[in-house]
Amino acid sequence: MNKIEAKKKEYYFPVAAGIYAGVSWCYLFDYMIYPSHFAGSIFSIPLLMFCIYVQYKFWNGIRNDETKIKRRRLFFGFLFSFLLALSFIIGYQMKALGMTALGFLGKFLILVFSGGAGLLFLPVTYKILEWLDHRGIAQKEILSKSPLGFGKCLLIIILGWIPYFLAYYPAIMSYDFHRQSQEAYRGYIWFNDHHPLIHTFLIRVFLLLGQQIGSYQAAMALFSAFQMMILACALAYSCTMIGRFTGKKWTVIVSALIYALLPIHPVLAMSMTKDILFAAFYLLLLLLILEMSFCTKRVPMVLLALGIIVTGILAMLLRNNAVYAFLLFAVFYVMLSKKRKLLYLILSVIIIAGGIFGRNAIRSAMNAGQGSKVEMYSVFLQQFTRAAASHEEFLSPEDFEIIDRYVDHSFWEEYNPTISDPIKGKVADTNFLRWQDDIAGMLKDWIRIGLHYPNDYLDAAFALTSGYWFLDDVSHAEVLGYGETTNLGLLYTFNASKSDVFQGIESKSLFPPFLRLCNKIVNGNAYQLWPVISCLFKPAFYNWILFGVIMILIYMKKYRKLLPCMLPLLYLLTLFFGPVVNMRYVYPVIITTVLLVAWIFSGEMSSGKEHADEGQKP
Repeated sequence: MNKIEAKKKEYYFPVAAGIYAGVSWCYLFDYMIYPSHFAGSIFSIPLLMFCIYVQYKFWNGIRNDETKIKRRRLFFGFLFSFLLALSFIIGYQMKALGMTALGFLGKFLILVFSGGAGLLFLPVTYKILEWLDHRGIAQKEILSKSPLGFGKCLLIIILGWIPYFLAYYPAIMSYDFHRQSQEAYRGYIWFNDHHPLIHTFLIRVFLLLGQQIGSYQAAMALFSAFQMMILACALAYSCTMIGRFTGKKWTVIVSALIYALLPIHPVLAMSMTKDILFAAFYLLLLLLILEMSFCTKRVPMVLLALGIIVTGILAMLLRNNAVYAFLLFAVFYVMLSKKRKLLYLILSVIIIAGGIFGRNAIRSAMNAGQGSKVEMYSVFLQQFTRAAASHEEFLSPEDFEIIDRYVDHSFWEEYNPTISDPIKGKVADTNFLRWQDDIAGMLKDWIRIGLHYPNDYLDAAFALTSGYWFLDDVSHAEVLGYGETTNLGLLYTFNASKSDVFQGIESKSLFPPFLRLCNKIVNGNAYQLWPVISCLFKPAFYNWILFGVIMILIYMKKYRKLLPCMLPLLYLLTLFFGPVVNMRYVYPVIITTVLLVAWIFSGEMSSGKEHADEGQKP
């Protein structure tokens, strides 16, 4: 054995030991929750066997000098693998123990075991980057026309959604529909901007239509069809853009079929919640920005600018956190643009000002009430309450007084790690003025308690947001309960239209057998038993894809192409301050992931004589 071969063999033992330690750690906690490893976990036996096979090929290739290790590729491959493994280690600890390992030693061991488990994923991520390096960007320019047209994509999506429309006829009136329908039925004086006024107004329009035609049920069916058509058009447009990025017809067909057949899309499309229309306008905004910044001038610049302004303002009117996301996005929008910086700055200012002014103008015109802003403090509420609930008997008088000032001690026993609503609602009715009156003082008190109970602060944030980053999380699909007859689970399909002031709208399925099948999947959470495919139902899966696309673009040094990734990323970051993980909240990110994966393979500029920003670079 020569020195080079001996040196290579030195790596085998620490690599094997690290993988064994990391994976064993995950399996230990995974087994405490899922006795069968044939479920949808990444650590299920089929997927684990695949990873081991790739491990063998990878390290065997290194031994035989068939694989040339590239330091940059190794760094980015391991960085993604390490962070993914870290999410598993923390996630399994939270699920099995309700907390992460205590102290500096505990956190250090988490990092060590994450490094070991990350080595399991490293060959996969390394090979993906290697494949991208060798493949290059096959589609050198963004095409001016998709291989499959908009009309055909729209037809595929609509045909796939028809069974769901019949099954859930006339609409899915869950989530916030209970409160909004009351306000809409009673009139503008009862409107409250806790929910978007423009959406409550739409509900009122269709309720009035129902009065005119003598059927609230028919009116809600029309509202449902109206909303489904808007979302379907946005998704079909996205499919054609994917075709223009890749130049491949099959990528357009696959994208359209995903939107048509994956249940989360049609079920949410029928849900009467503001998040669906927001997702549609959000996606349209992203597509129009791509058209203006990277594509040929198929559409006059004035029309593109007008479309960006309209969709941007509508998105802000439908979600309050969209303002914060777009405010930060505007900075990247201007910075990452080579030319027309002034134009993009003007557009950003108009959208932000229009969204803020529009919301205030609508509230004033309707004389609507102003909702509480307590929801934006959800993480702070959970951290205060967890520290108090976990250490109530050992709190110092000063700490007890500080926490009680913001969260009354009578609420502490109602702490729920996965949702802030039990505490949030009570604080909104009692203590919330103390949060708003002195924000600087509140932050000072929050830091003080955090220094005393850092582990509780971390665990409170982990528990509240785990569905966004932990691939084996199920809490987001069980937070209020689940079961085929509960109409809860991953997606809420119950009918909340009836109230003391409104008679309600009857749900009458026109396709009961299909409805029962849907109930098993989205209410009974049957998808969790499907290996690999179950990932398509998990918010964390799409968020990791988004993060992966961003890392790939940085690895490939395509920094300007990061621009379209910033909008979903910044919106996602606002969700980490929300009250609960819910599929409808993250849906705008979900519908952009396929588009952004295709974006990797596109050129940076379109073909044609005129480009939106600059000529094609060699």
